[in-house]
Amino acid sequence: MLRHAHWALLFAALGCGSTTTPTETPATAPEPAPAPAEPAAEPAHAAMEVPPERAIEVKLPTGKTMTADHVTAPAEGTIEAAVVASITQIAAGDFDGWIATWCHDSACGDPEKVISMKTYTLPAAQGTSKQCLDAEGTGVIVTRRDPPEADGMQRVYVFCGEQRMPAPSAHYLVDGKWKVASISW
Repeated sequence: MLRHAHWALLFAALGCGSTTTPTETPATAPEPAPAPAEPAAEPAHAAMEVPPERAIEVKLPTGKTMTADHVTAPAEGTIEAAVVASITQIAAGDFDGWIATWCHDSACGDPEKVISMKTYTLPAAQGTSKQCLDAEGTGVIVTRRDPPEADGMQRVYVFCGEQRMPAPSAHYLVDGKWKVASISW
């Protein structure tokens, strides 16, 4: 039977007759099932609302441009203020001060995590994070803000120049301060 089906498919592909096997008649051949309706694809994240006075066009390494939010002198208590203060402190090499002030327990909650942070993450960020501040060094250009996750984590993406894709950082609000859970500056 399999051999006959194989030949029938081959003949059908060549346009040489019926697509039914010898045991099927055109009246009993199964109808092809209709393709299921595809749901409309939803974007991974909604478009970010940007106040017109802060809107800025940035060019990504892919050559595409996008509208971003240029937050200059961010207000105290905002994620953007935490990002600017963190980058400034890390760039200055004050790793212990940054850990004490800005690092969330999920990233610095035990000695092994602190050692890893001081050995790998912070030295790498020290070399690249300055590119993520605006020209004045007092603000950041945010390309995307993800909605808060179920556990309260909020992720923002910061423009770090045309040679890099926007860099994410994840934050938790703890006692009125946005603590940093992860960085890619």
